[in-house]
Amino acid sequence: MKSDKKYDGMFGVTMRGSHMEPRLRDGCGLWIMPRLKPKLGDEVLVHTGDDEDGGHVVGILKKETRARWYVNQLNPYTVFRLPKKDWPHCDMVGAIDYVPDLSTRRRRDAA
Repeated sequence: MKSDKKYDGMFGVTMRGSHMEPRLRDGCGLWIMPRLKPKLGDEVLVHTGDDEDGGHVVGILKKETRARWYVNQLNPYTVFRLPKKDWPHCDMVGAIDYVPDLSTRRRRDAA
């Protein structure tokens, strides 16, 4: 059985924070596919490649130039202009595991 190369190196991260709501919620799982080139409008993980330094941004790829990634977050709306020399990796979010919004369920069950 042949393996599909686009899945090589795929890894998962957990979304933390509300900066991408309502599109991505706190706690949802993101499957990152570094072998696929992201297109404008895709959700991406831009990172330094060093897990220890905490350098990572999840957002929507709005523009790419030779020198920079332009990534926006939604809540509040912010555009990051990230120099590629400092942020060399821009990986596509290939799949999203959404978590249920339990806050609405609790309100509904309490009524």
